[in-house]
Amino acid sequence: MSYPTMVSRQPEFAQEPISNVTDPTKRAGLYTPQVQAQYGRGDGTFYSSHPQVKGTAMSDDEFNTSTTAITYSEPLVYCYPDAHPALETFPRSSQSPGSASVPQVSATSDRPSEHKRKDGPTTVSPETTIITKRIKIEGRGSRGRIRTADFDELTRSIIEETISIYRAQIGGVEPFPERADDRDTVKQAWVEVCTGRNLRIELEEDIFKLVVSRASQARGYAKTTSRPYFISAYNIDSLRSKREIRDSIEQLLEGAQFIYKDPAAKTGIFRAPLIQTLVNKIWFKNKEDDGAIHPEFSEDDMLPIATVAFAQTVIENNLDEWVTGEHVDVPFTAAAYKAKYRTHLKRIMDFEKKTCEADIIPRLLRHMLKAARKHAKVSEEGAPQVANISDAEIEAAKQEWEGLVLSDDE
Repeated sequence: MSYPTMVSRQPEFAQEPISNVTDPTKRAGLYTPQVQAQYGRGDGTFYSSHPQVKGTAMSDDEFNTSTTAITYSEPLVYCYPDAHPALETFPRSSQSPGSASVPQVSATSDRPSEHKRKDGPTTVSPETTIITKRIKIEGRGSRGRIRTADFDELTRSIIEETISIYRAQIGGVEPFPERADDRDTVKQAWVEVCTGRNLRIELEEDIFKLVVSRASQARGYAKTTSRPYFISAYNIDSLRSKREIRDSIEQLLEGAQFIYKDPAAKTGIFRAPLIQTLVNKIWFKNKEDDGAIHPEFSEDDMLPIATVAFAQTVIENNLDEWVTGEHVDVPFTAAAYKAKYRTHLKRIMDFEKKTCEADIIPRLLRHMLKAARKHAKVSEEGAPQVANISDAEIEAAKQEWEGLVLSDDE
């Protein structure tokens, strides 16, 4: 039995081979397809117009089940074999060959660059200092955060000095600043540092965020530093029962007894030894510490009321962590302790008003500053005394200079 032999069917249309195309405008180029119709253009471009498929030879009706011949039109495909990769002269479909190409944008366009730095302020002051944005640099810190080390050496030194001033504001002026106050504080510190170095550098958004992030770090540092001294001051150790510790903490919190030198008798208000200890250890560790070098901590030769109130708030946070009789971490956040700080601050200020004639608070603050500076080993010597010239010495000098002629050799 013989089987029919499968014969490949040739299409009914024929295409002139590429080699037969003699017109140079229709000659195959680098990007010329294997099949091209003879529709070349004078500019070297061409398009491929695939022939219409008539009948059923290349239709879905391969087995001639339809009685009507169907015409299938295929779209035109434009080809640009010699075009630049950027397609700078790509013609519009509605334009004829050789028409104007796509307009180019000049490199010196009048449109301002969004990354171009703005002109510096006419005067160097916090009022004319603005916080600018630039192309965000990729930080090398955790989670891509910006670090001081990501900046050049000059900018890094200015940032570090600005942060030092900002920390002094947190410890000596306002531990829990408002967002609007933060901007003014950072701008003032930035201008102070730049002016001191005879520089004028813009305060960028990344730098601003880097500085203000030190507020929570400064509060966290105060809390961490206080813990061992708190435990020692109130005798919290493993030898005491949980109930005993809890009762002791509750007693100290009741009526803010922890601010007294003698909590039980409520005497020695604002003179609890732990307050002075924290001031010494947090801000006056040595002569290079914030309290020793920044004027915020020694205005009028007194420790700021804000610093004392801040130290009391830190103690209260430690008490809150032990209120159950065992240690449970309580975050020292602005949301949780800003109001408590305000309470401590108001208590001191009200007490000062009511005892102004006795001068209790100023005397206390001067004493605390002196003790803190002594702990930091800061010299208490004042400015060097200028030796006075006696009247006799002045008269002698007058007589000496009468008729005195200085020679060239002198």
